[in-house]
Amino acid sequence: MRRLRPVIVSLPDTPVSYQEFDLFVKHAGGEWQASGRLRPGTALVGLGAGDIIAELENRETKERQAVRFEPARLRHLVAAFGRLIRRLIQRPRSTWQALARSAGIAGFKPVPVRIVHLDESGNRLSQAEFERMHSLGDSLMPGARRRIANVFRRTGADSVSWDFLVAGREVLRPAAAAALDRYSSAMTRHIAFRAGVAQDIAQSDNHVHLSECLGRSQVIEPWTRQGGVPVDDAGVSVVIPTRDAPALLAACLESVEAGLRPQDELILVDHETRDTAALGLIEAARARGARVCREAGAFNFSRLVNAGAALASCPNLVMLNNDVRGLGADWTAVMAGWLARPGTGAVGVDLRYPDGQRQHVGLTLSQEGLPAHLEPGRRTDGPLGLYTIPREVFAVTGACLGIRTGLFREIGGLDEGWPADFNDIVLCLDVRDRGLSVVWTPDVSGIHDESASRGREPVSDRHRAEWQRVLARHPRLGTADPYAPPRMDRVRMEWAEDWLAL
Repeated sequence: MRRLRPVIVSLPDTPVSYQEFDLFVKHAGGEWQASGRLRPGTALVGLGAGDIIAELENRETKERQAVRFEPARLRHLVAAFGRLIRRLIQRPRSTWQALARSAGIAGFKPVPVRIVHLDESGNRLSQAEFERMHSLGDSLMPGARRRIANVFRRTGADSVSWDFLVAGREVLRPAAAAALDRYSSAMTRHIAFRAGVAQDIAQSDNHVHLSECLGRSQVIEPWTRQGGVPVDDAGVSVVIPTRDAPALLAACLESVEAGLRPQDELILVDHETRDTAALGLIEAARARGARVCREAGAFNFSRLVNAGAALASCPNLVMLNNDVRGLGADWTAVMAGWLARPGTGAVGVDLRYPDGQRQHVGLTLSQEGLPAHLEPGRRTDGPLGLYTIPREVFAVTGACLGIRTGLFREIGGLDEGWPADFNDIVLCLDVRDRGLSVVWTPDVSGIHDESASRGREPVSDRHRAEWQRVLARHPRLGTADPYAPPRMDRVRMEWAEDWLAL
């Protein structure tokens, strides 16, 4: 036994896949004999005497490559024998007979342990190069460790994340780490950090997401929220552009005023209202303390909001459509709380259609590369409860958008060059250009009769031309949304299949 030494196969350039290999060992007579079958990540290796020449043959392509053996640590050997015994107990007698025959071949005795992967320079990849965050039951796919380690070496990233499987179904993650990790338990699952790097990737842009399933989880664990609902005493100026539509305006005013605190203010921007009932609602609101300004001319939502914002005296500003209602009793305190968080520039809220279907959980880019609502019409909380936690997003709708008043004025308000479409997107991009985040939160929820006052307009060449102007202003945007999964369905605009609700 003293002449025998435990060995592990060191395998360079192993593809990340489920390919299988046959292990061939060259014996004293100069003949190559098969000694076992290997898969990336797990292997049949063993105890060898002296130098052992070995090759792996790809079971699909029949190509061979040389491998080398190196001494195994005692703990690896003990663990290997333990796995061998457990496997043999569950197998028929023929397996034991085959093992006994192979044990006499040049002192090479098969023991199931693991392949040690090498980098491009032939150096052994050490687990110490990165620290993997995982929950109970999480594991890596065969070959995934080498893939992740190579990404760390090639990119210099501080952190790497990947998609994973639960019960055979895909769980997709956004490309940007901060999209979820600042607010939820996402940081504790299927993510790795460079050794020695502080595990706070929400503060770092040096992150790489691998849009492939490199892990699996045995436990179905919905995303869980980190932290409570923020509230703040700072005042909020609520700016509502309006024209006619008395039924919509009445419901909106009732909802908004129910949540106003003494330090908040309501600003109505009347755009050529002619309806007597609507005019009566505006005057009644003025009598209750609302400020009113009147604007004439062609419809320009940006100009109307800017006119109201010019009157704002509170630290925070919320632009609100007159077809939004049901925001809740404490909604201004929550909006102020979110805007008081360091690094937050703009906030959007959970908006539903009147029948309860989701209308706004954040905006992303469609297959055509145009802004679109994510998950329109969904009735559930999303994949793994995604829409019960706040997220950083590409942009939020201007139907209910909060921003600090000083920041809004620093940016120059809504760009009036976009009178109806994309003005909210441009504002969000301007916020992000200042290093601030755009957040969607479920902490404020309301009903939105989308485009009820103006009507919906299908995507046209005019929209595409307007979007090209946005891209010219923000050339770094491109066609990718880092706050959504790269592999999401951008035709149906679904993040992922909500299979918990099936």
